[in-house]
Amino acid sequence: MKERKQIRLRDYDYSKEGGYFITICTLNHEDLFGKILSQTMELNEFGKVAKQWWLELKNKFRDITLDYHVIMPNHIHGIIMMSEEENTVGAIHEWPLHAEVKP
Repeated sequence: MKERKQIRLRDYDYSKEGGYFITICTLNHEDLFGKILSQTMELNEFGKVAKQWWLELKNKFRDITLDYHVIMPNHIHGIIMMSEEENTVGAIHEWPLHAEVKP
């Protein structure tokens, strides 16, 4: 697999209040969430479940609000707004762990 450039800021505390743009990709970038037909994303059952759980995040973590999101065939983009009321998200300033997944 191609090595990705790290885009996180080395000394930034990602548990800070603010807006965060995130991307979540499917394993091996498989088109699991649906198809684009006539320039419109048509969610399949997996895509509907992904949307349901995206929207459920605001109920699981009381100190976030969700902004725009879009579900594509093999990934989700979204913006999460995090407040400093009581940080329940558990974000830390360390680099993310990337586990190599083998089929």
